[in-house]
Amino acid sequence: GAASSLLPTVRSRAQIFRVQKEDNPQTEESEAFLLAESMAKAVPSAREYDLVSKTGTLTKDKELFRAVLKELALIFRDACALVAGGESQVTASQAAGYLAQRLTRKKLMALLEAVLEAQAMLERNVNQTLLAAWMCAKLK
Repeated sequence: GAASSLLPTVRSRAQIFRVQKEDNPQTEESEAFLLAESMAKAVPSAREYDLVSKTGTLTKDKELFRAVLKELALIFRDACALVAGGESQVTASQAAGYLAQRLTRKKLMALLEAVLEAQAMLERNVNQTLLAAWMCAKLK
């Protein structure tokens, strides 16, 4: 591949990341996708309850929490791309277009950063109830 075209001295000092498409992308019907969609659409709402009410199941199911954060990151990333004039990569996501019409690129980037931070905290075994509350506050 492309790594073999580099000098051995460069290869020995480089860290290699393999990026490939996901074999089984989430379907529209997945619980994580649907929950992420509804959470993302609740972000611009003036009522905090609209977002907080959707996080109840996340506090008890770490795998679902992990999957929802992954989906939210994709939705916010795609909304950023749409605001910048690009195209959405998560074609099933209606929330990305909804957010792109209502939020600035700066706000969308802050949302994406909050989700990435939440992903890191979840992997460090932070209390899921506190993490869900923190995340809602950051997303608002």
